[in-house]
Amino acid sequence: MNKKEIEKFLLNYLIKKEGKKVTKILYKQNLLESGIIDSLDLVTISIEIEKNFNIKLNPNSDKTLQNFIYFKDAIDYIYSIKSGK
Repeated sequence: MNKKEIEKFLLNYLIKKEGKKVTKILYKQNLLESGIIDSLDLVTISIEIEKNFNIKLNPNSDKTLQNFIYFKDAIDYIYSIKSGK
């Protein structure tokens, strides 16, 4: 698993949820404040990440919330958990 696979996974999830228009703002917006991702999405994403990448994310932890503020940070966070960094 690499960062591109994680990015593709998250991008596909958000496109299904928000439509293709989300790709224009995804890399610039605060995902939580803008409503692109909410608490239910964090739970769903965590479950899907566990299924697809065999990684456990706690959607209720402050660390997860902080790392899902921006799209790039979410990718880096998931990758760091998988790679053990």
